[in-house]
Amino acid sequence: VYKKFAIRGDTDISIVGVSCSITLGEDGVITDARIGLAAVAPTPIRAKAAEELLIGNKLTAELIEKAGEAAAAACAPITDQRATAEYR
Repeated sequence: VYKKFAIRGDTDISIVGVSCSITLGEDGVITDARIGLAAVAPTPIRAKAAEELLIGNKLTAELIEKAGEAAAAACAPITDQRATAEYR
């Protein structure tokens, strides 16, 4: 899945974007995870620490929260005309 946040929708430049792909094993354990972040660094980046946190675990609300925090820690957003660094 890819989620883009922009003021005027799909035709506008992103304020922030995130993509995520998760593969689950038959037992519900995450066997692979990929998280991409856009507009929060000079170029799109992968949140590898968040990916590693997910792999080998079952998906829970608490795990999603921890992965989100790890992904946020990987960011180095800037302030520009679309949003402040803190907002991103």
